[in-house]
Formats: sequence, C-alpha cells, structure tokens
Amino acid sequence: MIGDYEIVEYKNQFYPDRTYYRATIENGTTKHHTDYEVIVEWLLDRIVRKKYYEEKEAREAGVIERFMEDVKYKD
Repeated sequence: MIGDYEIVEYKNQFYPDRTYYRATIENGTTKHHTDYEVIVEWLLDRIVRKKYYEEKEAREAGVIERFMEDVKYKD
C-alpha cells in the first residue's frame, strides 16, 4: 500500500541543516514536510479516503466551471 509510493529525502538549498521529505500521488499532488511521519500519515489518508478526494476534485472542478460561465468580464 504505502510501498507503492516513493518518499524522497532531500535538502532544501535555503535550509541546508534540515532534512525534508516529499511524496507524490497519482494525480500529481505532492506533499513536502520535515517530519517523515507527517508524510506517511498524509499518504495513508490519501489511500484510505481515495474515493472522497476524487469526488471532491470533481465537485470543485464543476464549481469552477459554473463560476466561469457566470463571469461577465473575461480576459
């Protein structure tokens, strides 16, 4: 489950004394944090509640489309 995702350890050039961790899920969403456990918890939440997040993204996309249809001044 968690093994399907790579958690990358890296150094931020602006904070070289800190170790950062990064993970990316299928839709391209990436989480960065200095605490490894926070990244693991985030991945587990995204995996367990995958259907919820997919529905949320679809809802948000629909709201944005409806809003843009109502905008009178478009650039």
